[in-house]
Amino acid sequence: MNKLGVWAHQIKEVWIRMNWDQRLGLSFEGVIAGATIFYVIVALLQRSTMSQQLTQMQESNKITKEALVSVQRAFVYFAHIKIAKIADKPGESGKIVAYSIVINVINGGNTPAKDLYIFRDWKALDKFPSNFKYSENPASLSYSGAILGPKGKKMLHQSLYQ
Repeated sequence: MNKLGVWAHQIKEVWIRMNWDQRLGLSFEGVIAGATIFYVIVALLQRSTMSQQLTQMQESNKITKEALVSVQRAFVYFAHIKIAKIADKPGESGKIVAYSIVINVINGGNTPAKDLYIFRDWKALDKFPSNFKYSENPASLSYSGAILGPKGKKMLHQSLYQ
């Protein structure tokens, strides 16, 4: 007889020597032990699944946060740029003496644009020279930045005389 057969024979002899209430108690203990093993396996599978779900939720939260942060900022742009000629006399016969330049600065974002600096330099030139120098060096100026609120507009107007 092999070892498994010997072991099964010994269990059978012990089972026969037991009275009915011992057999019933041992049967319940076996059912409880089997159910416990089953619940441990289910719990381990749930833990694995929940761990994967947690990783996916964390990744989704990271993507959502990055999307929210990229939207929650100031988007400043120039719009409605208009250039008008100003003549010394009304009508077509007048000599152009200046240009009126109007530019709207718009913050299309959801947060204010803080420390907003807009430098402009207007010069009327027939041809752009190779040795052109700007009239101001922005680095040498001591301006404090402006604030343009969310969805705010600022109109810049400059008259350029010839």
